[in-house]
Amino acid sequence: MSLGKKIQKRRKELGISAADLADSLGISHSSMSNIENDRLKGGPLPEIVVKIAEDFNDNSILLHYLEENPVYRAIIPLT
Repeated sequence: MSLGKKIQKRRKELGISAADLADSLGISHSSMSNIENDRLKGGPLPEIVVKIAEDFNDNSILLHYLEENPVYRAIIPLT
């Protein structure tokens, strides 16, 4: 599952609208849509991912982001 779909799934599980999440992150609704639909080249900014993980109280989102990051993968290879 992609990072965007993971965020979207968790957001829906928590009953939070995409618009409300975007507002709490201080980003546009279209930016939130781009994150959830994996349309951002290079993915979302790290600080946005950290804020989402904190808002959702779900560190698996942050871990997923790190595991997809090529620098992280170069340092800590996935088994």
